[in-house]
Amino acid sequence: MKLPSDINILVSMLNMRLRDEGLDLCELCAREDLDREELMDRLRHGGFCYDEKHHCFYSVDET
Repeated sequence: MKLPSDINILVSMLNMRLRDEGLDLCELCAREDLDREELMDRLRHGGFCYDEKHHCFYSVDET
């Protein structure tokens, strides 16, 4: 999967896939051959966190 460079589009795309396909982040990363830690670092740097319970990313400003 080619990941968008825009962080907001990336979060939107990931959340859509997680929700629509009923996956958690580990499953999505395995399916798409993504490095989970690299992806998490990129999203943390962009101001986002992953909610393990709800399987979605959210802005740290929304806490």
